[in-house]
Formats: sequence, C-alpha cells, structure tokens
Amino acid sequence: MTLQTGMQPHLTATEVRFCRHSEPVFEPVSLRLVGGCLLIVTGKNGSGKTTLMRLLSGILAPFSGSVERSGSVSFIGHRPGIKKELSCLENLEFASRFYSRERESGGLTPHQALGKVGLGRHIRQLAGQLSAGQQRRLGLAKLLVAPTQFWLLDEPYTSLDVEGCDWVDALLEEHLSNGGGAIVSAHQRRPHLPQPMAEVVIHPWGQLA
Repeated sequence: MTLQTGMQPHLTATEVRFCRHSEPVFEPVSLRLVGGCLLIVTGKNGSGKTTLMRLLSGILAPFSGSVERSGSVSFIGHRPGIKKELSCLENLEFASRFYSRERESGGLTPHQALGKVGLGRHIRQLAGQLSAGQQRRLGLAKLLVAPTQFWLLDEPYTSLDVEGCDWVDALLEEHLSNGGGAIVSAHQRRPHLPQPMAEVVIHPWGQLA
C-alpha cells in the first residue's frame, strides 16, 4: 500500500493552545510532520496529549495558533471507535464507505484488512463480543481500508499483549516505509521502529520545566 502524492504533504501546528473553561490546558505546542516521519507525543497523565491529538485531527479548534494540513489524516482515539452491535466485517465496510472521499488509493478490502490484523476467523462475529485487544485491532484495521497520508494514534498499544504491540510496530513501520507519516501519543509503551523518531513533550499550562 504505497501512498502517491504530488508535493510533499505535511501537518504543521504553530504555537497551538487550547482552553477549557477559559483556562489554557497546556503550554503552546509547535510541530511539523512530513511523510516517512514519526512523532511521539509524551507527557504526564492529564497533560493534554489527547486534546492535542484532537486539535491536530480537526475534531477540536485551537484557541490560538494554527494547524495546517496539506495531506489526508486519520485519527484513532484511545477508544477503538467501532460499533459493537455490528460484525467485524460490517464495521470495516462502513468505514470504507464513510471515508471514501478522504482516503487515498490502494486500500485493502474489508476481508483483506481483517486477515492482516489477525481477525480473519472473526469476520461475522459481533465487535462487542471481541476481547479488548481484538477490538483495538479492529479499530486500527480502519486505517487499512481507508488509507490516509497521516495517522494520529492516541495510545494505540492500549489493551494489547506483547504480540499485539509488535504488530502495531510492524503496521507503523510499513506505513512510514511507504511514505506515510504518524503521530503517536505514548504514556508507557513507545513504538520500537528502525526509523528515526522525534519527541514532543506536552507541558501542562504553567508547569513548563
């Protein structure tokens, strides 16, 4: 799955801030992501990592500063974002149709994606009947049926065993090797990849070290 682009796409945040109840959440953040690169977002619990990821994805609007996206973006949150009353196959069929306008070419079919994430034997099983780790895999499988240039993954290793964490590493490595970029928020487990990684540390407002 190789992403074809013209000019080098990028995702840039410049002095971004977000306020909740009129109070800033974290110190201003600036970053730039291009294809083939990985950024790790770290910080203490409650520092605003998830809020930043939602700002970068466009779910939230910054109070000040700016976010510029010249490439297609996918966001997978701390929760896998699946419909538990639908089967695994139905979840991916829905994702494939829903994101049809934003996705890049070269995506896998739902059947292919389920096989790649290790859920080939659970095609007809309801998502709500899967284990937490399997639900995490199903949520990440949406990246394969609706490929984009940039992935924003909020704690993607949650609920996964060692094998599952290694699988996420392999998924990221393939995406970066094909010219994609990724931002991963991490509290404990970090990606173990051969590609170089940069780190962005989020500091709660007023607590800059």
